[in-house]
Amino acid sequence: MDIFDLLPENGLKFNHRGTPLDPELRPLWRISLLILILSKLCSGGKANSKKLQALYSLISSDKKRKAYPRSGEGKDSNASINIRFDPLVDRAVDMGIGYGFFELDDSKSVCLTQKGKNFGKKIEADTNLFVVENNYMKNFTKSHFTDQVISSLIAGDLL
Repeated sequence: MDIFDLLPENGLKFNHRGTPLDPELRPLWRISLLILILSKLCSGGKANSKKLQALYSLISSDKKRKAYPRSGEGKDSNASINIRFDPLVDRAVDMGIGYGFFELDDSKSVCLTQKGKNFGKKIEADTNLFVVENNYMKNFTKSHFTDQVISSLIAGDLL
């Protein structure tokens, strides 16, 4: 007797529950945040994968934003920053390349294309999108996140 040969008495019924999906799980949300990170925090609109992962982890988490000492919100002395390398960020980069927002240069750095820069300007112009993230990123210049700062951030050294 094979289970696939049996038909249920009342047939099959699928119910749509209508549960919302967190923004962090939506690819367009990730791509949009990566575009903002590249345009506001990375010189030349490009960054290597390590820097992009570290900045994404920092910017996307409220707890990490509050713990990072150079933010305008003060420093939580008991907090530690655990930078997480998220495989969904890599997938978002791949999708962004497919949509034409990003491209890879010779050194495999992720760069904004003209289409990505235009999309970033549209996101920045809308005052209802990424309000918290935009306000946080205003506290830093493009030259703040050097390779040394990123390495110490990944290592968990806040100062």
